[in-house]
Amino acid sequence: MPWEKQFDTEDALTKAMQAFWARGYEATSVQDLVDRMGINRGSLYASFGDKRALFILALRHYDAIHRTAWVARLVETRTPKAAVVAAFDEVIAAVLDGGSRDGCLLVNTALELSPHDDEIAAIVATALSETEAFFRDRINAGRENGEIPG
Repeated sequence: MPWEKQFDTEDALTKAMQAFWARGYEATSVQDLVDRMGINRGSLYASFGDKRALFILALRHYDAIHRTAWVARLVETRTPKAAVVAAFDEVIAAVLDGGSRDGCLLVNTALELSPHDDEIAAIVATALSETEAFFRDRINAGRENGEIPG
């Protein structure tokens, strides 16, 4: 009989993301991941590959549910100037409320792994470039519509 998953993949990936986010890649052991995800080692390896492969999936998951969704919401619901202001307001509020005590997983990863892992460095660079593009595009759109002095 073929092996059948007994867990929700997205939920397990979110839990892995949270573990890496809280402790970093190097400080998070496979046992930490197994405990946090609520699955056994065999299921982890069969579903996600090794620790590094799981980290890359978790990093991409973080990017999709945090940064990409955040940028999309700002663009869709606000004028260009309001989007830029809201971006800074939301980050400042998160820091002041203690909700971001673990920082940004992308920035943490840039510091911990990017210097010696080209694939992870490329993932981080793409995400940060897209964030930079958000600000540049919103500022340019604000200049074009007169909201932001040029």
